[in-house]
Amino acid sequence: MASVMDEAISFDDISLGMTARIQRTLQQLTQQEVASMAGVGEKDVDIFESNQPLPCLAQLKLLNTYNIIIEANIAGVSS
Repeated sequence: MASVMDEAISFDDISLGMTARIQRTLQQLTQQEVASMAGVGEKDVDIFESNQPLPCLAQLKLLNTYNIIIEANIAGVSS
């Protein structure tokens, strides 16, 4: 199976979770590091990136954290 990074992907064609996973990977962050930044458990990050149901508070924390990661990636800034 080809890696996500091996193919051209339109962000319109992929899920929020996959977008988050790609951005985390581009920033060379682990799920544990994102969990620490967001104040949630590592399992919550895995669940979020897999598009599984997650409590609203954990979702909000992760959305906020991934937004920061996405902004840093766009600016070419490394964490």
